[in-house]
Amino acid sequence: MSKTPSPSPSSSSQSLDRRDALKTAALIGAGFWLNGNSRSLADENKSKSPNEKLNLALIGCGGRARGVIAGMQGENFVALCDVDDKRAAATYKQYPQAKRFRDFRNLPGATAGLSSSVVPGKY
Repeated sequence: MSKTPSPSPSSSSQSLDRRDALKTAALIGAGFWLNGNSRSLADENKSKSPNEKLNLALIGCGGRARGVIAGMQGENFVALCDVDDKRAAATYKQYPQAKRFRDFRNLPGATAGLSSSVVPGKY
């Protein structure tokens, strides 16, 4: 009886190289991640009670701040500060209840209950 050698893992038609293994793992992980996050960020922000929201001051609310605001839609902006009213006009219109400032140094004394200040940086 002659014995035929068993195929080595590298010669098998079902062998998996490192690149394919990483692709498969990434797809499986993405599937679990997508399935676990069935609620959208907008739904989560709507369901927050006022006690769960941060009271924020936004310093420099025109220009680049639009991206920061988009990511923090569910929070409570209590103060907006910008030296250029023209550039900040859209933000002022979006949050009419927020106090407006031209000088950031006036924020601490004028806004009781402030959780944090946000200063958008360069991207």
